[in-house]
Amino acid sequence: MITYKGLIAKSRTFDFAAIVGVLGVLEQNLPLVREQLGNWYGWMLMAISGAIVYYRKTTTGPVCDK
Repeated sequence: MITYKGLIAKSRTFDFAAIVGVLGVLEQNLPLVREQLGNWYGWMLMAISGAIVYYRKTTTGPVCDK
């Protein structure tokens, strides 16, 4: 079985945050998508990405180890 450890800082959470952030940047810069989804949609995705990184940095281990 292949286990994926993550590319950014060996964390799948950081990888997920990066994907969400990139999607936010793309959507903020594509006029047709921005028109369809509203001006704030890309900024919301970027904020979510930042929150994911912040909460990952504040935890000391995997969530399942509580």
